[in-house]
Amino acid sequence: MRNAEILGLRWREVRIGRIYLPGERTKNGKPREIPVSDPLAEELPRIKAAQGGERVITMSNLVFSTPCERHTTASHQKMAGTDDCTLIASMGHFEC
Repeated sequence: MRNAEILGLRWREVRIGRIYLPGERTKNGKPREIPVSDPLAEELPRIKAAQGGERVITMSNLVFSTPCERHTTASHQKMAGTDDCTLIASMGHFEC
């Protein structure tokens, strides 16, 4: 995910195992669906209960990432066996 997508993420966009971004919040204007890892999916309800509010990222849990970290994450996903179409879609480039 891009920084702007992460910082603007709202709980209503987070569903079981997926993040659903509306087109108006993506760089290319197309809605997209992003898979969530099992460990993150298990942690999200705890985070939501602890912080409340509409936004997933708040000043109290803010962590910055760089484009380099984004691409490193993609490399790790590929090495773990993520198929190309899923990986490309999760990066927000296009869907297969």
